[in-house]
Amino acid sequence: MPELSEIARKNFTKKGLDYLTVYTGDAVKFDDIDDYNYFFFYNPFTGTILDAVVKQLGKSLNRNPRKITLLYQNPQGRDLFINSGLFPYIVSCFVPSLINFDKNNRRYMRQFIDIYCTEPLRIDFAKHGIKIIE
Repeated sequence: MPELSEIARKNFTKKGLDYLTVYTGDAVKFDDIDDYNYFFFYNPFTGTILDAVVKQLGKSLNRNPRKITLLYQNPQGRDLFINSGLFPYIVSCFVPSLINFDKNNRRYMRQFIDIYCTEPLRIDFAKHGIKIIE
């Protein structure tokens, strides 16, 4: 959705992260990923769309072998990643997540996250989240 992409761009600029790129388009057809090493998914797709995205990652690795780290929060399609054979190193953990009910009532909960990597990875499990160590 172009509207959400524009909101993301504005938020990146507000946070001084305007060097980040937002893409809008069909995830099944998007294959301009050969120069990227890190991917973050918050359960964006299911079924055939997620399967196509995983296959695009595999094609990208064939074109440009490299270390890829993929963080998948609230993973609903984890079997596709596990069965793909692309990521021999998998870590599953919980991370804190802030939920705002209103301005004065905040509650923290923990969300499940999978981390998939093509090479061994080191993770520091901190009180307020995780840190991937290069």
